[in-house]
Amino acid sequence: MQKLTDIFGDFSLNSDENEFVNCSHFNLFSNPHKLPINNVYIERKRHELERSSYGNWNEIKDRKKNKKRVTTIKEVIPALHESWIPKFVPAFEYIEYNFNIPEEDNIYFIENNKHYLFFLEYLIKCSYQQFWCNVLFKENVQDSLRNFILHPIPIYLYNDLSKDFQDVYKKIFNKYYMVIRRLIVFRESETEYMPTSVGAKYLIEKKLLNLSITLTITLLYQDFDNELINILSDIYFSCEGQEKFIEKEIENFLKEFILISDMIRGKITGKFDPGINPVPISLDERPKIFNLVWVNSVVDYCLNMISTLSALFRLKSSTVEIAYFLDVPEKLAKNYDGIFNDIYEILESRIELIKGDNKYKRIMEKIGQARIKFVDNFHNFISFILEKTISLQGKSKEQEKYLEMFIDTITTALEYEIFICDYNHKYPLSQTIEMFEDFSLIDKTRTAYIITSLNSLERNDFIKDKFSIESAFINHLPKPILYDEPQQSCSTNHDEEAGSINVPSNDIDDKIQSVTTIFPHLGDGFVEKCLEHFDYNTDQLIQAILEENIPPHLLEIPFDSIRIPPEPLPPKPTLAYRGKKPGFDDALAMLNDKKEKEKMKTLVMDGIKYNNRYDNTDDEYDDRDNLQEPDFVIEHDVEKYEKVNEEELVSDTSYSDNEFDDEGKPIEKDNQTSFKAFCEDPAAVRARYEARMKSRRGKTDVVGKPKGQGQEKNVVNARQKKNVQKSSRANHNRKGGAQFKRNKGMIPS
Repeated sequence: MQKLTDIFGDFSLNSDENEFVNCSHFNLFSNPHKLPINNVYIERKRHELERSSYGNWNEIKDRKKNKKRVTTIKEVIPALHESWIPKFVPAFEYIEYNFNIPEEDNIYFIENNKHYLFFLEYLIKCSYQQFWCNVLFKENVQDSLRNFILHPIPIYLYNDLSKDFQDVYKKIFNKYYMVIRRLIVFRESETEYMPTSVGAKYLIEKKLLNLSITLTITLLYQDFDNELINILSDIYFSCEGQEKFIEKEIENFLKEFILISDMIRGKITGKFDPGINPVPISLDERPKIFNLVWVNSVVDYCLNMISTLSALFRLKSSTVEIAYFLDVPEKLAKNYDGIFNDIYEILESRIELIKGDNKYKRIMEKIGQARIKFVDNFHNFISFILEKTISLQGKSKEQEKYLEMFIDTITTALEYEIFICDYNHKYPLSQTIEMFEDFSLIDKTRTAYIITSLNSLERNDFIKDKFSIESAFINHLPKPILYDEPQQSCSTNHDEEAGSINVPSNDIDDKIQSVTTIFPHLGDGFVEKCLEHFDYNTDQLIQAILEENIPPHLLEIPFDSIRIPPEPLPPKPTLAYRGKKPGFDDALAMLNDKKEKEKMKTLVMDGIKYNNRYDNTDDEYDDRDNLQEPDFVIEHDVEKYEKVNEEELVSDTSYSDNEFDDEGKPIEKDNQTSFKAFCEDPAAVRARYEARMKSRRGKTDVVGKPKGQGQEKNVVNARQKKNVQKSSRANHNRKGGAQFKRNKGMIPS
């Protein structure tokens, strides 16, 4: 996409083309006290002849008598008053170019707009006072100025004109810029000026300044005169008493943008979102038969819509936050997939018929420009969130709001495969996430999920390489400006002076990329010089840019300068080894080296030093907690250890039930068998355990007679006491019982 300076050339108020304007004015304005022009009053003398002397020519010739009959009238008139305007003002209308009709039918565009050029030259030649009197008090002048700003030819359609039409429009474009500069810059000299607030009030009252006009001027001249756009933004958005109206106007514009983008997608796909009432727009329905003219009109409409949104974000960055809460980021991703998906399908179905058509090539160029603007506008939201996060560094609670905004925005965009893949190609999400991790405590689990999901996406098959975003970004970005050799030589000297720190070229590229991700308007060459000044510390550089604290010598470097990478170093000679020379004479000696084998043997033997102290048949030894190596070896036999607690006896896994018979009598070791059933009958185990406990505890008095035969008094008292006291303490060991069942192969309840 060409810049305005490449197409329209330089603007100059001293152009020779101004010479043909043959309008002379009497400049009666003087301001010795250097007051604002709105506070200046001019005294005018007017001579009137008595009515009785009209027609008496002989008496008029007599000068002495004539002086007596002439009355001098003095008037004090404000400098800005309609009485200072001449009777005839050449306020011709601007004729709009119609792209929907053949070029030969637009012949009036050339003829009539030559008169419009004459009108613009007239305003340029006027003095400061005469210019503002015409603008404020001549309605036809106001209408003529609005005609062009409401119906200009967008820069991306300029190449669609033939040479004759281009020449006329180029002149109008240049002259209108001079008029706009006089309208917006309210000071021309020390005696010719007015306060900014007063001038803005005049323009708003005469309907020469509103959001629509401001956006159009930005679209036309932002690439040429950045200072003019900054002045325009300050004037419009700082109008006293207009804050609420402007905020409402911005909100309405964003809502209209959402609605129009949905309508364009609906016109192309034939499907509208539920709950949306279609509104009429200047776009025809999709024809049943393929029509390249209709596709061209859709692309132009879409490009104009997204360019206007870019102009709004360029004028006032705070509008990005308003747009975020209106779900504009999601609409950008959704409509990107919907619009360009179907357009590519339409073109692909007729590619053999239209491939050689010049209109087809122009359509592809404009599609590339539109896709870039979609991606750039989405990146404005990510940059806004990142800047807020960086400004709140160290305040984790306040950062959480913006971290959630970032994750929600990217997660929502992941639903639209084509868009998120194209966005990731131009602005790698991995680098953006690294920036968030450097300045905040973002959840790395969620960011890892985003990266994983992004890497798993596949682009649709119908988008070929020639339609890919890669070619669009490479071919249609504005061409970088190359600078003269003296500037390059100066920067080279500065490099030699500041080159005290040697940083690998790959690291420099990564650091430059991390900075340009946040500030895409900065060139790689400018960022490299700034990094050299800040010792390649990206955090300090970003902080300096945000605080507008860049050193003066860096401000002299153009912000959009390109970076010329250093020449690659010659390849190093291949060495057989690096570092310390090995102690082997040949390869055979190196292969027979057994040093590592001896080290491994020592390591293994040290690890099994104390393994024999434990019973390797015990399946619980590796489950015990706090198992530590003792500082000494136990000399006595483990079997000699006697347990004194009966509950430990129950839970001890090394204790065998075969030491007692069914009657509870101990079994001699000679009669014991080494065989243990893998899973015994639970009834037999319980019976054996009950007999053992009975033999240990002896006879109790709670055993009564069979049911229905009555009980003794002591049995009744014992049972009553048990019923009363059984809830006050535990009457069994649940943990021990469960472990006992596991040891016997049972499943505890």
